[in-house]
Amino acid sequence: MQTNPFTSLLEILDDWWSKNAVVQAQRIGNGRVDWVRHREALEYLFAAEDFISGFEDRAEYEELIRSLWKVVIVPEAKWSQSAVEPLSTENKTAMRSLGRLYRFEATRSPLSLSDEDRECLREALEEMREILGAVPENFHEDRDRLIQMIRECLELLGDDEVDLVKLRARTNEAAGAALPLAVVLSEEDREHFLKAALRATGTWVSNTTAGAVGGVLASGAAPLITGALMPGSS
Repeated sequence: MQTNPFTSLLEILDDWWSKNAVVQAQRIGNGRVDWVRHREALEYLFAAEDFISGFEDRAEYEELIRSLWKVVIVPEAKWSQSAVEPLSTENKTAMRSLGRLYRFEATRSPLSLSDEDRECLREALEEMREILGAVPENFHEDRDRLIQMIRECLELLGDDEVDLVKLRARTNEAAGAALPLAVVLSEEDREHFLKAALRATGTWVSNTTAGAVGGVLASGAAPLITGALMPGSS
């Protein structure tokens, strides 16, 4: 089972706070600083930040992330003299809520993707990326952002051990970002583009309960494909 970065980081911080600890509080026999726990805290923080980066409303968590970095790094004072200040009650509550969300995402993720599913997902993403070349010049900023999302998905697919929770989040984020761009494509390109996006999210829907983004895409794609949501349509 995957380690929950939110609850694991809170456990470390609670341990430091309970001892009124400093960042370098734990030492080994010969007097050298033992950085193992601090390294673990950093790894969990990176993982937590990466998980949040997939949220559509990630900007709302910026203050939490800044507070966590300040607690773990303590940049404004000497390492050996800096007490670890507790998070606010609100941020602790947010961490516990995010921990529950992470646990839910992990438990609903399929244990594995078959070779066929992986190839289907890769082909759908590559087709989306190819069609994005037809996006008009004045929409290139949104196009480039979506291409970057697709690139991240393809990189994750290429890993020996695929992070399925992260890959699903990135896939759904990319599929959700596809809808606004679909309306600026030609009718033929729009149909192929949205069908590819549906195949991408369908990789996960076929294995587990559909996520919110996949559901929105599925409900919105049909009228887009038929042209019902195009400007000037009735």
